[in-house]
Amino acid sequence: MKTYEVTPEESGQKLLLFLGQKLGSAYSGKRLKQALEAGFCRVNGRPEKFASRLLGTGDRIAIDIQEGVKKASGPEILFEDFYYLVLNKPIGMPSEKLADPHHALCHRLDKETSGAILLAKTDEALRRAETLFRQRMVVKEYVAIVDGEPAEEGLLDNFIGTITRFEGQTLYGVVEPHQGQRAITQWKCDEKRGDWSFVRCFPQTGRTHQLRVHMASMGHPILGDKQYGKVYRSSTIPPRLFLHARRLSFKHPFSGGGFDVEAPLPAAFVEWMEETL
Repeated sequence: MKTYEVTPEESGQKLLLFLGQKLGSAYSGKRLKQALEAGFCRVNGRPEKFASRLLGTGDRIAIDIQEGVKKASGPEILFEDFYYLVLNKPIGMPSEKLADPHHALCHRLDKETSGAILLAKTDEALRRAETLFRQRMVVKEYVAIVDGEPAEEGLLDNFIGTITRFEGQTLYGVVEPHQGQRAITQWKCDEKRGDWSFVRCFPQTGRTHQLRVHMASMGHPILGDKQYGKVYRSSTIPPRLFLHARRLSFKHPFSGGGFDVEAPLPAAFVEWMEETL
C-alpha cells in the first residue's frame, strides 16, 4: 500500500494525474484507472473510483497499486485440469465476463464478491458440476467481515425473495415461503473486535445475494455492503464489500479424488483488519 499527502502546490490536480506523477512510468494511465475503478484507492480513508476527482491540500491518498494491477491483468488461475478451471475472481467483475466459448460457468458470484469460481471445459463436465451443486455436494466456504459481534455460530434456514427493484437493481430479503426460495446458511464467528467480526459462511443453497441478505437479517451486515447495510456500528468505512469466496471442495466427478481449491484472502482484508486493531 502506497500513501501520499497532497501539498499546496499539488492542490487542484485530478487524482489520475497525481497518481501518475507519484508512481512514475511503471504504470500506464489505463492501468491506474482500472485500479481506481476496481476499488483499490482511498482518499481520506474513503474509497474513490473517479479518476477526475479534484484533490485539495492535505488530502491523504492510499493506493494498493500491485493488487489493482493484478486485477487489471486478469483473474489468477487457482486450479486447472482437462475438465475444470478455477479462477480467483476479482471484485467489480461480473461472473459472466469469465465465460467464453471454451469455459462455461458452473455457478456465479456477485459482481462485488471476490474469490474462487468454477468453470467447466466440456458440456459433460458442466452437467456433472451442476448436478453436484444441485445436490448440495459442493462445500462452499466464504469469509466475511461483518458489523458488530454476532453469536459464536448459527444456522439460518428461511426463504429469500425480491423485495423491490430500483434503478435497474433488485433488492432481496427474507420473505414468506410462498414468496421466495429456500435459503440455508451455516456460519461461524472466528474473531470479534467490538465494531466488527470475522465470520466464515457455508451456504448450502445458492440464492442471489444470499449471504448478504442473511447477515443483514441478523443485524450484522457485511461491511462495505451499500445495498443491505445502511447503518453501521463500525466507524471505519472499508474500501470494498468484505465478502470473499475462499474455498470450493467436492469429489471430482471424473477422477473420484478430492477437489479442494482455496483462494487466498485478499490483501485489502488483511490490511484493513490490521489498521483497525
